[in-house]
Amino acid sequence: MLVQEGGLPDKVTDVLQISKSTFRSHLRSIYFKTGVAGHVELVHLLHQSVGKEPDISARKSFQR
Repeated sequence: MLVQEGGLPDKVTDVLQISKSTFRSHLRSIYFKTGVAGHVELVHLLHQSVGKEPDISARKSFQR
């Protein structure tokens, strides 16, 4: 939600109380899993998905 709302890394890391390195690592993983190339593209993807039902089949593929 913080990324979708346009939260910059400094704000997100402060709110979540994590390091910038941890945040960047999580973002890289999210970019890979969603197929986006960067922050702006991820925000656009998140805005497009607002109100849609989550894709359960995709979620199952990421579970171990």
